[in-house]
Amino acid sequence: MGQYSDMRLILDTNIWSYIGEVGARRELERVALSRHWTICTPPATLLEVLRTSDPARRHRSVDALSSKYWKRLRTEIDSECSEFIAEARRLRPKWVRQLPLPDKPRKLRNFWTWQIWRQATKDHAELANRPTMAKSEVDDELAYGPLKANRDARLESGMKIEDLDSLFLRPDPDMPPYQLLGWKSDLAPVEWWRVDCRDIYMNALRFGDSMRFIDPGNANFGTEITYSDWLGSYLWLDQVTADWDDFGKFWLYEVEKANVPRSWIRSATMAAQMMGKVEISAPRDQQLATYLIDCDVFVTADKRFASALERVRPYCPVPMAEIRCLKGVANNSQVVDLLAEAIS
Repeated sequence: MGQYSDMRLILDTNIWSYIGEVGARRELERVALSRHWTICTPPATLLEVLRTSDPARRHRSVDALSSKYWKRLRTEIDSECSEFIAEARRLRPKWVRQLPLPDKPRKLRNFWTWQIWRQATKDHAELANRPTMAKSEVDDELAYGPLKANRDARLESGMKIEDLDSLFLRPDPDMPPYQLLGWKSDLAPVEWWRVDCRDIYMNALRFGDSMRFIDPGNANFGTEITYSDWLGSYLWLDQVTADWDDFGKFWLYEVEKANVPRSWIRSATMAAQMMGKVEISAPRDQQLATYLIDCDVFVTADKRFASALERVRPYCPVPMAEIRCLKGVANNSQVVDLLAEAIS
């Protein structure tokens, strides 16, 4: 990889913490500009930084993220829903609004790519203390529990996952009917990611599961945004949810993996995490992984996360970032030099 070639980078939250701790933002700017790096910053990274309990550390990390030279990315749910909408146009045109209503998604996109960054720079404490941030801690626990239970069950059964393409799910005929929605009568196994995606979207559209997003148009500036807020401007949601069995067929058999790569990556990262020790940060790591088709290189100091991503990368249906893992970087004043060495 050429040292001075144009390159898009995403840095894990732990790297931003190290950069903030040693005050290396300006040095990183200088190196990035000289080497033609485009450093991309997902909203998910900012949200994780805002969860830092120590105000001084949080301030330093926000400052590191706040350079005018960094490229702000769309939120991952915005991008995942865009892929869903495109597949709906291809496979279920009756779901699609002939005249879309893009005003709300446009406002939300503006908020996530500009307004929230400006607000974090002005008053990160106010953002960090909002109820939606506190609830995210509870949501992490709720997501972590089933993931760890699945990993423990895999170990007890002796099941080995050789590769992600070999991971299929066979239903039990005695399952509750809602778990069999969309399955063909022979109940033949289907790829595991398809079941996971079916359930994510079905639960979101049936029960309004939120994504802990802050609604910039709400007077309380703390209302949570749901999948419906992104999808409803382009799809007739009453049509999407009119026949759940058809909705299940859409995900279990018809959607093309290459057309929904972010949803696939989220599910594949979850499966890869179950091959090793599961951390409480696993749900946030899955979220960040969906951005790795937006960059050429991803850098982390988390060996377990790097290992999971290396398991995912060979099976990704679209080009996915190379993974670099920094070692011995904690509180190291040479963090930018270590970063440059890892990337060159």
